[in-house]
Amino acid sequence: TCNRHWMIVCLKNQLVLHRMHDMTSVQTLSTYPSPTPQGVVALGPRWLAYASNQPLRTAPEDASNVTDPYNTYGSAYLDLGVAAASTAASGAVALGGLGLRTLNSYLGSSPPIVQAQEQPQEYAGQVMVRDLESQSVVHHFKAQEGPVSIIRFDPSGLLLATAAVDGHNINVFQVDTSHPHAKTKSSVPRAPKHLYKLVRGMTSAIVDDLTFSSDARWISVTTRSRTAHLYAINGDGSHAT
Repeated sequence: TCNRHWMIVCLKNQLVLHRMHDMTSVQTLSTYPSPTPQGVVALGPRWLAYASNQPLRTAPEDASNVTDPYNTYGSAYLDLGVAAASTAASGAVALGGLGLRTLNSYLGSSPPIVQAQEQPQEYAGQVMVRDLESQSVVHHFKAQEGPVSIIRFDPSGLLLATAAVDGHNINVFQVDTSHPHAKTKSSVPRAPKHLYKLVRGMTSAIVDDLTFSSDARWISVTTRSRTAHLYAINGDGSHAT
C-alpha cells in the first residue's frame, strides 16, 4: 500500500517502510501475522495502523475505549437477515436432524482461515497506530477479541475501522491527533476513543473490504460470503440515524 509520501511493503510478519521520493527503506516493523492472505495494514495521510505483536502498553486506568451502549447496532438489512435466519433454523428443527444439518452447513459456511502460528494469543486483536512523521506510537490498544483481519482509515485519517477474522462486528475508533501521552510524564500511549461497534451478523464471515464514504458518514462492508452491509455513522461518535 502507498500514498504520495510512503510505500509500505507487507511481508508475513513484517512491514517495511519506504520513502516514495527516493525509495529509501526507513524502518522495518514486526507485526502479528495476518489470518487471511491480505496484509493487515492501513495507511492514512500521516498515520500507519497495523496488527501489533508487542505487549500491550495502554495504561490500565485508560477508559477511552468504552463505547456508548446506543452506538452498538446493525443495519436494518442485517436485522432482517438475522430474523430470517432464526425463523429458518426453527423450521429446520421441525424438519429433523437432516434439515438442521443442512441449514447449519449453509449458515456456518465460510472460507478457510489461515491460522496465525507461534504468536502469543494475548497479542491477537491488538492494533498499533504510528505517526510516520515523528515515528512515534500514537495508539496501542485492543481493537478486537480475535485476530484482526482488516484495518481501514477514513479519507481524513482521523477515523479507523477494524474487523476481526470472524467478521461478527466492526469497531470504529477516533485517532487522537493531540498525542496526549506525549504531554504527560507517562510514555504509555492511550487507547483511541471507541465510537461505534457495528454488528454484522451471527455467522462467521471473512471481511473482504471495509470502506468509508468520502464524507465519512457511511461505512460499507463486503464479505467473502457474498454479503454486503451499510452503516450510517458520525465522525464525532454521536448517534447516527
